[in-house]
Amino acid sequence: MKLRPFELSGPSYRGALHVHTTFSDGRLSPEECCDRYRALGFDFLFITDHDVWNDHSSLSSPGFAVFNSVEVSGSGGREHVLALGVRGAGETGDTQRVIDWTNAQGGVPVLCHPHWTRMSLRRALELGDYPLIEIWNGTSERELSADNVHFWDLLLQEGRRVYGVADDDCHRIQDYGRGFVQVWADELSEGAILKALREGRFYSTSGPRIEVIRAGEDSLYVKAQEPMQRMALFGDGGYVGRKETLPGEMPTVSEYEVTIPGEIRSYARVAVEDRSLRRAWTQPVW
Repeated sequence: MKLRPFELSGPSYRGALHVHTTFSDGRLSPEECCDRYRALGFDFLFITDHDVWNDHSSLSSPGFAVFNSVEVSGSGGREHVLALGVRGAGETGDTQRVIDWTNAQGGVPVLCHPHWTRMSLRRALELGDYPLIEIWNGTSERELSADNVHFWDLLLQEGRRVYGVADDDCHRIQDYGRGFVQVWADELSEGAILKALREGRFYSTSGPRIEVIRAGEDSLYVKAQEPMQRMALFGDGGYVGRKETLPGEMPTVSEYEVTIPGEIRSYARVAVEDRSLRRAWTQPVW
């Protein structure tokens, strides 16, 4: 498996992609949501109320950007799509039409919480042209359905080029800051952030922070900000190998460089885990 060499490092932007306010079923007003995310050190957020679009851009401040979006109800009522960066509520009722409308608006569609939705792999493969899927949804953790990572691996194994995002899907006060993306974009603007998300220039996390992601022709390198308990390679639908701290010891693993085995033919990605079992996920390389 030969990769196109690249490196992601340096300044990046921390963002929330799935945020609800009192304009739908959230507990906090848009102003209160922004105050909370600003206090948590976020650089940007998309407000994604259910089937309701409002212009919240006036809530932006220096170094903190608020972008407009909407979570649109699709087929069957339980299939939801985040329409990031659109103007208006748009299509409802048919998931593929929602995805197509979002792309036509220059936005980025995200297929939401497939585990909570009870979406089948066949259904996810029937749908097309969504560049992002939720792999970690903080609010779904209440129903023990936050983790959609294996579902993502199965899509990747089938040849789908889709990137995985982590988010809060915040409704309650305790939901904030549980999942986010760290984006390497040219600037803190809606267009630059959307472009970076569509191109996979980010990682997703429920806590751990990554400093460097680098690919050689046949290798991957990841450096975390703090020592991790485990760092592992995944490809072709599942687990490949790992580097870890011995049980009972303080985490000492902060770097992971691995040659991708020759039997891996389709894609590879790395996941890291800290001592609190929080995880971060790099995007797949093909």
